[in-house]
Amino acid sequence: MALALAPRLALAVAIALTLALTLTLTTRPAFAQPEPPAKTFPPSTRLTLVHAADAPPYFTLDAKGAPTGMLVEYWRLLAVHNQLELEIIVAEEAKALSMVEQGQADAYAGAGMNPQLEGRFEYSRPLLDMGISVFSTEEALDGMADLEAGQAQVGYLEGDAPAGFLLATHPGLRLQPFPTAEALAAAVALGKVRAVAGPTLVVHTQLAAMGLAERFRVVRSYPGASLRAVVRRGNSELLAKLNAAIAAVDPADMRQLEQRWLRVPGSRGLWLWATAGCALLVGISAFFLLQARRLRALADSRIREAELLRESLLGEMARHRKTQDLLSAAIEQSPSGIVVSFVDPAVPGIYNRHALHLLDLPRPLDKNNLPPEMPFVLYTPSGAQCPLQEQPLQRALLRGETTEGAEFRLVLTDGTERWVSANAAPVRTAQGEIAAAVLVFNDVSVSRAAERELARFKFLLDSGVEEVYLVRPDGTVSYVNEAVARSLGYPRAELLEAHFSIIDPAMRQEAFETLLHQVREGQQTFETTQTTRTGVKLIKEIKAFYMRFGEEEYVCAFGRDITERMTMQRELESTRALFAAALDQATVGLAIGDAATDKITSVNQAAAAMLGYEPQDFVGQPVDVHMPDWTFQDLNGETPMPGETPLSLATRTGVFIRDMEVRLIRPGRPDTWILASAAPVRAADGSILAGIVIMADITSRKHMERQLLHKAMHDPLTGLPNRALCLERIQQAVEAAQQTNSIFAVAFIDLDRFKMLNDSLGHSFGDRVLVEAAKRLTDGVSVQDMVCRFGGDEFVLVVDGPRSSEENQTVIRNVVESLRHPFFVDGQEVRLTASVGVVTGPTADSPTAESILQNADVAMHRAKDAGRDRIRMFHPGMLRRAVELMALDADMRRALELKEFLVYFQPVYSTDGVTVRGLEALARWKNPARGLVGPDQFIPHAEESGLIVPLGDWVLRRACAIMAAWRAAHPEARGLFLAVNLSGRQFAQPDIVETVRQVLTESGLPPAALKIEITESTLMSDPEGALTAMRRLKALGVSLAIDDFGTGYSSLAYLQRFPVDVLKIDRAFVRDLPREESDSRALVRAIMALAHSLRLTVIAEGVETREQLEILKSFGCEAVQGFLFSPAVPEVGVAALFSTPKK
Repeated sequence: MALALAPRLALAVAIALTLALTLTLTTRPAFAQPEPPAKTFPPSTRLTLVHAADAPPYFTLDAKGAPTGMLVEYWRLLAVHNQLELEIIVAEEAKALSMVEQGQADAYAGAGMNPQLEGRFEYSRPLLDMGISVFSTEEALDGMADLEAGQAQVGYLEGDAPAGFLLATHPGLRLQPFPTAEALAAAVALGKVRAVAGPTLVVHTQLAAMGLAERFRVVRSYPGASLRAVVRRGNSELLAKLNAAIAAVDPADMRQLEQRWLRVPGSRGLWLWATAGCALLVGISAFFLLQARRLRALADSRIREAELLRESLLGEMARHRKTQDLLSAAIEQSPSGIVVSFVDPAVPGIYNRHALHLLDLPRPLDKNNLPPEMPFVLYTPSGAQCPLQEQPLQRALLRGETTEGAEFRLVLTDGTERWVSANAAPVRTAQGEIAAAVLVFNDVSVSRAAERELARFKFLLDSGVEEVYLVRPDGTVSYVNEAVARSLGYPRAELLEAHFSIIDPAMRQEAFETLLHQVREGQQTFETTQTTRTGVKLIKEIKAFYMRFGEEEYVCAFGRDITERMTMQRELESTRALFAAALDQATVGLAIGDAATDKITSVNQAAAAMLGYEPQDFVGQPVDVHMPDWTFQDLNGETPMPGETPLSLATRTGVFIRDMEVRLIRPGRPDTWILASAAPVRAADGSILAGIVIMADITSRKHMERQLLHKAMHDPLTGLPNRALCLERIQQAVEAAQQTNSIFAVAFIDLDRFKMLNDSLGHSFGDRVLVEAAKRLTDGVSVQDMVCRFGGDEFVLVVDGPRSSEENQTVIRNVVESLRHPFFVDGQEVRLTASVGVVTGPTADSPTAESILQNADVAMHRAKDAGRDRIRMFHPGMLRRAVELMALDADMRRALELKEFLVYFQPVYSTDGVTVRGLEALARWKNPARGLVGPDQFIPHAEESGLIVPLGDWVLRRACAIMAAWRAAHPEARGLFLAVNLSGRQFAQPDIVETVRQVLTESGLPPAALKIEITESTLMSDPEGALTAMRRLKALGVSLAIDDFGTGYSSLAYLQRFPVDVLKIDRAFVRDLPREESDSRALVRAIMALAHSLRLTVIAEGVETREQLEILKSFGCEAVQGFLFSPAVPEVGVAALFSTPKK
């Protein structure tokens, strides 16, 4: 049995020794000399790598889309060492791994080990150590002690491995997970998290991207997970070449690469602590240096011993196959712990003595009979417990995986902890089957602690913001840290061994010897000027003290650049001088109060003048000072209480005051309006140092505001309150009536026929009339009443005094009566009348100012409808009339669309009562709901609403078309004329002549057969415009008639100029003809005489009796129309007129 195991054991032992040698070489101290690199790839071999582009700063894309980052530079360094042609492909992580698995790429550039991927991929030896660091803000935290005391939360990304390690190492930490980097960044930016943990360079890069790198410092760092190349499982040849190439990378090149990227802000120790503890730091550093040297010597001894042993054993194995005893002795005596485990359960495992010691085992474990509780527990560096099947030996034995340099925390049953470095590999038969596994491990607790402490102190010295100098007595520089090199712009290597005068020109040898003598007596602090490489002068504060190591003595110094501070001091002094000058010369008032004394410390001349005193009168006074002759009022007329002034509020409570407007009232002086703003001045800790108030004299602005407000609320022509102020005044009256049951009245006043006056005599004339009307209205009311110009020729009177309802109405009647008195404007006598609508209150409901004005407007229109120059009191029935008018308007518009309007014709007879001379076209409306509607019901609304224009056009077209058809069908109709009325609005249309021409053309009616009737009032509203239009119509060949003659204000001059053919006497004069006492007979006789003198035909309207007819005949009237002969008849009834003579 022993002979059968000999070859297997020999092979296992050889592998074990090889792994032990590898372990020793890979875990040698950082200061060991590097081995020369070996070319593991044939020259010009093409190596294709793939990686995701979202891993800054290790791998990302620059502005041109090219790969960049620390990992990219590492591979380029490896490619140069091995003469490789390197190709780097960027792809998403899942796709990148798929490319490696499918052979489209040789390897994934760098990733941490992931157990879920080990079935598909294999990992190379470590490329880069990402490290673990804890960053904290500088303002409030002092190292890990504060963090472990739970003074702040430490943020980290959820699922990040460093969290478990930190929690295990520092149980007192308050770790706060965040689901995404964006969420963590937001918490940092908002100040909710003041410490962050994670991979060192990754966290620093994220903080720098947010502009927070200067606020955070590293308070503790640890070794972290390593980045490794990932190759397809089974590609052992490529993996071996990569491992060899990685091992051959020059450590010096690696240090340069790390220095370029691992520039993370470190802890800034307190200056006094640095000064007091420098000797201790350097002493401890020397101790660890000596310890490192001892470890190096021990490691070199182990290397030589292992190499000799390996060579001897391999030689013996080649010459003698049966050397089990010698190999067993070598395993037993190895300084590393070695365990060999066999797949065959019948073969017991091999544990050497050192393995049993490290694992605290009395005897090897029986794998067939393991104890219920293992005598030791393994933890990964992250703090997670490593299960048995994931331990290196089991991974090699069960899955054939190789482990190199993996570190674990080993915890024994008695609580003893030690760190071990493990290497494990499977032992395969000639057929490739796993026969055994070998584990080689070493206790690295001391070296790990030494390396960590050494790295920590080296990091403290090299990366700290304080400058550290170590100078020999001869003035040569023994050591400076990176802070010195950065400050002066030199490479650090260039400063080492140079004389200190290259840094400080004043420190020649004699001066330096003087400094050495001084520091031997005690610490020295002084300021000096150093020169950078580019010649820039820097002011430094130096704290120097004496250090001695054996026979060697040094001047150790800590330096700090105070150039900016000194510059700021000079600028501060200059700023103070400028501030004092600006304070005195400022046009705005400034006053400063001290929070500690609660007194005013400074007041400029502008503020003192604004307040009516001299600056010295205020200095030393309380911040809420109030002079005896002062009275302050705010915008509401209230006086601020003592302690509520802007300066006192800002100084005592830290309240910000923005744009407070106050009025300063002083006896015998004009009031002064002041705009004040105040703010506290706080220290860095948030406490209030002072308060400052800024004051501006805004008296002129307030006057301007009042003027602008008056203009905004008053009519510029009359000076009366305008619509906005009117509504406000009415609303006040309504609210007062609701609260006190007081009585008010609102009168809506519209000047009658003002438009005609304005159009005939000009707008300037009309404006002067409006001014006089406003004056008369205002003179007739008391001061508590208000007259407003609502717009155009409309005024509103608000009567709101202590009167009864009857008295209010009397006031309104008197005011309206005052308008009737004649007055002269530009020598022209003017008589005004007005239509007035009145609303009284209070009312049962709660009306608004708008609704009251609306009701008064409705009542005013009823006054106009009743004949103008009258007053109408509003009642709800008027609203019903308004609703009816709205319905009428809607129905009329719909009637135009549906062609519900009809043309009726009334014949015009000679005074013999037999001969028909013509027909007058009249509009009628046949509505399905209203029936046949007469013109008196819809024509006035059509005139007012503007519907008369389309309605008149339709009547003109329809009547001409019918008349043309009758003339074609009845020869006797060819001698008749067609009279069509044009309304004032229709006649005023600029295209009326063109419309008439178009209608005549379309209908075929001869122009001589058409007689256009225009009312006298329409002509006189714009005589010159009417004259022009009438001449153009006359040019078409049509006849013109003045309708309703005698009701207007025609002048003889215009009547002579108008190209009219017919005068039509209004029915009002015809109706009174039988009454001998009536003036109508004389008026009609005069009209007849005037018409005959102008050779005009006269037609009398509204003839209903024989007596009226006989009188008209006696006056010489040529034609008549009216119910005596025929009412207006529809189209179908006209044909009978052509053949039936009138009896």
